[in-house]
Amino acid sequence: MFLKAAKGIHRYYRKISRPVRHWWEEWRWPDLLKLDFYLWWMRWPLERIMDSWRLRRGRNFWMGLPAIIVGVVAIVMVALVNVRKSETTRDYWNGATTAIANQNYPLALMLLQRVMEDSPARQNDARFELAKIYDERSETARAEALYQLLAPFPGNGGGDGHPEAHRRLAMIIAETISGESPQFDKDRLKYHLTAARNTNDSEIQMAWGRFYVSTGDREKAVTHLKRAADDFKQLYAIIGELQFSLKNAEHRAYFLKAENYLYKELAKTPEDQKIRIDYARVLSYLGKYGEAEKVLQEGAERHSENKTLYNRYLSNLTMTVLEFRLADTDNPPAISEMLTRIRVALEYNPN
Repeated sequence: MFLKAAKGIHRYYRKISRPVRHWWEEWRWPDLLKLDFYLWWMRWPLERIMDSWRLRRGRNFWMGLPAIIVGVVAIVMVALVNVRKSETTRDYWNGATTAIANQNYPLALMLLQRVMEDSPARQNDARFELAKIYDERSETARAEALYQLLAPFPGNGGGDGHPEAHRRLAMIIAETISGESPQFDKDRLKYHLTAARNTNDSEIQMAWGRFYVSTGDREKAVTHLKRAADDFKQLYAIIGELQFSLKNAEHRAYFLKAENYLYKELAKTPEDQKIRIDYARVLSYLGKYGEAEKVLQEGAERHSENKTLYNRYLSNLTMTVLEFRLADTDNPPAISEMLTRIRVALEYNPN
């Protein structure tokens, strides 16, 4: 029974494999030994081409084939160049990011300029990073010029441009804004502060405070500066002066905070003239005229090149003390004391 089943399977196999065996045994092997077999394979594509050439559509295809090949090659080459260019730009960008992190600013400037030249899509990003580097290096004019390209004034409605560029540009303008600044600068500062959008940022609050100081709105200035004072303790003195001008009793608390902060800062950097002068002014507001005079006299000795400036402050301080004594009607100063203080003030500043 098993043998009968095996013969049946063999017959079935031979039946289904007969066409393959016929092709293999009777046609392929004999032809492989003939030259005509190979000539036929060489002639066959040429015959197909000639057959298609006789048709108009075929002729159009073969005549246009070189152009198609050139077009495909061009597309492939452009794609390869763009891919390579994109990879190169990415390498430049990564290198610039690393250089900035390592504070290697010359290398970062070179790489960012390459990014701007090679990649229009990343031009604004590179421009912003360049501006930040110039800002970090205190090259304010260059930084401001780049920020203005990213956040132009005036724009088509508030908020146009790069929000962070608006914010940084507002910080630059706020550093120099004052009541004597032209109205154009005040308008620019207001526009960029509005476009920066981040109203909770302490730097933005400080800039708004300086804006309102420049416009004379002291109450709004105090409101904004208070919000920033915890992060920028140098604002305590300004807030105290504004509160004093508004006749607000809260001014003394801010002057005491300013005194504590400026005392520590002056101890760290005794050569910083701005901190020294601010410290002396705060002391005078607190009625500590002797300490204020001592701080200014020490500054005049340390910075002989600016002795005239310190003498002017000392002269004003002396006259302030005299005015304070004259205001005390219960215990007015003697004539000799008044003349002495006037003489001292004139010695400091004859003008």
